[in-house]
Amino acid sequence: MKKISVIVPIYNSEKYISECIESVLNQTYKNFELLLVDDGSKDSSGDICRKYEKQDDRIKYIYKENGGVSSARNHGVQIAAGEYIAFVDSDDIVKPEILETLIHGNSDFSMCGYELFDDISHTVSSQFSCPKLCGNLHDLAQNISDYLSPPYLLGPWVKLFRRDIILDNDVIFPPELSYGEDAIFVFEYLSHCRNVSIYPYIGYSYRRHGEESLSRKFLLNKIDINYRINRLIYALLRQENIFGQEQIVSNHLLECFVSYEKELIFSDFPERKKCKVFYEKYKYYKNQLGKPRRLAQR
Repeated sequence: MKKISVIVPIYNSEKYISECIESVLNQTYKNFELLLVDDGSKDSSGDICRKYEKQDDRIKYIYKENGGVSSARNHGVQIAAGEYIAFVDSDDIVKPEILETLIHGNSDFSMCGYELFDDISHTVSSQFSCPKLCGNLHDLAQNISDYLSPPYLLGPWVKLFRRDIILDNDVIFPPELSYGEDAIFVFEYLSHCRNVSIYPYIGYSYRRHGEESLSRKFLLNKIDINYRINRLIYALLRQENIFGQEQIVSNHLLECFVSYEKELIFSDFPERKKCKVFYEKYKYYKNQLGKPRRLAQR
C-alpha cells in the first residue's frame, strides 16, 4: 500500500482547521501522513494543530516564517515522505473516499470532482463531477476542453501527484505570485506525466466565503498570469501533437480577458488609467489570438 502525503498550508485558520483535519483523518485509505504547514499564523491555529499531532502519529506540525501559500506548499513537498502528494486547503474538507479513489489507478496524475460549499448559507451551492478518463497524457490533451470549464485543472486540490515527478523536474508553486500559481504548477507537472486517471467522484468540498467586490479583488497583472497559463496549455497540446483544440483554448483565453476587463471597469483606478490598461492588454491579447494558427502550422 503506497503512502500519500497530504499537505495542508495554514495561515490563521483557527475557525476551520479542526474540521479540515478531521476530514483527512476520516479517510478510508489509511496509509497517509498529514503535514500541517503553518505559514506564520498569529491566531490559535498552531495550538490546535499541536493537539492533533499528539493524538495521531500520522500528523506532523511544521511552523515556518510567513512566505505565502506557495512557499508553504513547496516546503511541504520537500519534507514529505509519501510517494504521492495531495493538497488540501485549511478551510476545506475532503470526503472519506477521496484518497482511496485517487490512488486506485496508480497513475502519474489523478483527479476527481468537487463541490462548492457556501459558508454563509452553510449549503452546497454547486457540484462538479469530472468526465471519467483513464488513459495517457495524450488522451487528456485531446479532451482538454472538458477540464478547463469548470476549472478542474486550475487548482491543486482534488488531485494526486507523484512526488518524484515534482522533485525530478523542479516543479514548484511560483512563490512570487498570489494568483494563478496553482494552475501553473498543475500544467508544468502535467507536461512530465505519462498516464492519468480522472474520476467523476465528488471528493472535495471547497468553501466559499462570499463574493468579494470587484474593486477589492482586481489584480493588474491577472491577465498576464492568465496568458502565462494559456501558453502552458498550448505547450501541452503541441507536446502531444494535438492540433484540433487550439480554438477552444483561445476561447478560454477570451473568457479570461472579458473577466479581467469587467474587473478593471469596477476597479478604483482613474478613468484614464483604465483606458490605458485596457488598450495595452487588448493589443497584447490580439497578438495572442494569432498563436494557435501559427502553432498548428509548425
